[in-house]
Amino acid sequence: MNLRGEPHRRQGDVQPLPAPFTPLPLTAYRPRLMPDFIARLCRALSAIPVATVLRLVSFVLLAPGPALLPGAELPRPAAGTFAAPRITTAPGYEVTLVHAVARESHGSWVSLAADPRGRLYVSDQYGPVYRVTLPASPGATPDITPVPLKIGGAHGLTWIAGSLYAVVGQKTVCATGLYRVRDTDGAGDLDQVDLLHELAGEGEHGPHAVVAGPDGRSLYVLAGNATRLPALTRSRVPRFWADDSLLRPLPALMGSETRGILPGGWICRTDLEGREWELHAAGLRNAYGLACDPNGELFTFDSDTEFELNLPWYRPTRVLHAVSGADFGWRRGALKIPASAPDAWPDVLAMGLGSPTAVLFPASAKLPAAERHALWVADWSYGKIYALPLKPSGASFTATRTAIVSAMPLPVTAMCVNPADGAFYFTTGGRRMHSALYRLRWTGPPSDIPAPSQPTADVVARRTLEASHGREDPASVDTVWPALGSTDRVLRRAARAALESQPVASWRQKALDESLPRPALSALLALARVDAPGSRVKILTALRRLDERVLDASLRGEWLRVLSLALSRGGATTPAVRATWRPVLESLRARC
Repeated sequence: MNLRGEPHRRQGDVQPLPAPFTPLPLTAYRPRLMPDFIARLCRALSAIPVATVLRLVSFVLLAPGPALLPGAELPRPAAGTFAAPRITTAPGYEVTLVHAVARESHGSWVSLAADPRGRLYVSDQYGPVYRVTLPASPGATPDITPVPLKIGGAHGLTWIAGSLYAVVGQKTVCATGLYRVRDTDGAGDLDQVDLLHELAGEGEHGPHAVVAGPDGRSLYVLAGNATRLPALTRSRVPRFWADDSLLRPLPALMGSETRGILPGGWICRTDLEGREWELHAAGLRNAYGLACDPNGELFTFDSDTEFELNLPWYRPTRVLHAVSGADFGWRRGALKIPASAPDAWPDVLAMGLGSPTAVLFPASAKLPAAERHALWVADWSYGKIYALPLKPSGASFTATRTAIVSAMPLPVTAMCVNPADGAFYFTTGGRRMHSALYRLRWTGPPSDIPAPSQPTADVVARRTLEASHGREDPASVDTVWPALGSTDRVLRRAARAALESQPVASWRQKALDESLPRPALSALLALARVDAPGSRVKILTALRRLDERVLDASLRGEWLRVLSLALSRGGATTPAVRATWRPVLESLRARC
C-alpha cells in the first residue's frame, strides 16, 4: 500500500494510459449453478470493462482490510536492514545519502522542514516529531532528538515567523489539526506546543500540508477529501457544489470514494493564530503537498483513483494551479465533473499514473536558475522527483516535466531547502517503510538564466476578478461581465466565481438577456448552479434561443453542460418541458 492508503504500484517509469478495454457481457459466462446474487452482480457489472472489474476484485482481495478504514494503520512490516537504492539523476546533479533511519527507534518519516539555523525537523507518520542536527563533517551521523512535546503524526511541517507549524494527520500522538510549536525562552529548543485549530479528518485522506502565504502573515492548509471543512469566515469557492447527475449514478464502490465529503479535498487560508479560515480552492481528491511561488501563486499535485482506471470518469494525477475560487471537480465515483466541463478548472499538467506527495518551489536553493524557479513534485510509487518549469499561458500556466531524481524504489515523502547550506533535502518512507534522508546538490557550471518575470496582464486581470470572490458587491457585476466572454478559460471561470458571489437578483435578468454566445453560456451556467429551481424555465428558454446547432464547436459542450445542470438541479420536469426538449435531444443524439 502506498502513502495515501492505495494499492502499491510497481516502481518504475510512468507508463502511458492503456487504451480502454471493450466492455463484455459477464453474464455470458454464467455457470449453470451460479448463485442468483452473483448473477445479479454480473449483470450490474456487465457495462464495466472486464479489465477494470478484475482490478477492483484484486484490490478487494489483496489489499489489507484496515487500509480501507479512515485513520487505520497497517501492520508493522517485518524487521530488516535499509538497502540504499541505485539512484539516477539528471546530468549535473548529485545525490548523497545523509542518514538511513532506524525504523524501530525513529519511525518512518513523512514530512520535513528546516529552521533558520539549518536544523531539520521531520515527523514519523505514526510517531513523534524529531529534530535532526546535521553533522559538521561529511559521512558523520546526524544527531536525531525527539521534540519533547506532545506533537507527532504530522503530514506537513513549515517554519515561519520563528515558529514551526505542523498539520497533524494521524491521531496516534495528538489530535489532528493545525499546531504551532515555539521556542519561548530563546534557548534554541522548542518548548511549547499549541493546537491552533482542530480539524475533523484523520489518516491518509485527512489533513496534510501547511505552507506560508506570500505576505508572511498567513498560512495555507491542505486536506484530503475525507476531511470536513472548518468553520469558514469566507468562501472564495462559491458554495453551490453538488452531486450532479441526470441519471441515477453508479455507486461509489470502495475506499475514499465511499468516505469522501463534498466539496472534496480543500485548501484554506488562515492567519498565524489559526483563528479565521477562508476556503481558497476545493474539489481535490487527495493532494498531499502544496507550494507557493514568489508571486503568491499556489500549486498542488492531486492524486488519481487507481481502481477507476479505464472508466470514463477516471482522471490521472494532475499538477494544478490552485487559484482562488477553483473547484477541481472531485466527486464520488461516476459523479466527478468532467475535465472538459466549463465548471471544472483546468490542470497545468496531467502526469498519468502515480502517487503524488511533496511539492516545492526551491527558490533559495543552489540550483541552476531554470530549476530553481521551477515547480518540483514527487511521485511516491514510481520513485521520481520532477522539475516542472512553468510557462505563462493566459491567466495560468502550462508545464513540461524533467525527471531530476529516479530510483526503484524511492518513496519520496517530503522535500525542503536548507537555508544554512542552500542544499535540497528530501526524505523517503511512509506506511512504516524504511526511511532515509538525502541531499541533492548541483555540481555543474553556474547558470545565468534570468529569474521569472512579473505577473502577466492576464494574471493581473484574474486577480482583480478574484477580489470579488466570496464578497458581496453588486456593483461589481458590470466590472465582471466582460470577462465572462474571455477566450481565456481561467479568466472566464474566475469571472463566473465572482458573479456567483453576488446576489442572484442583481444579475439574473442580465444573464437571461445576454445575446453573445460565450458570455451568455458562462452567465447561464452560473444561474443554473445558483438558482436552477427558480430560473429553470427561463434558462431553458435562453438555451433554445442559443441554438446549439449554430454554435461554435468549442461552445457546444458548454451548452450541454448548462442544459444538464438546469435539468438535474431544477427539480422534477413537467410534461411540457419533456415534450419540448425530447425532439431537441433526439436530434442531438442522432448527430453524435
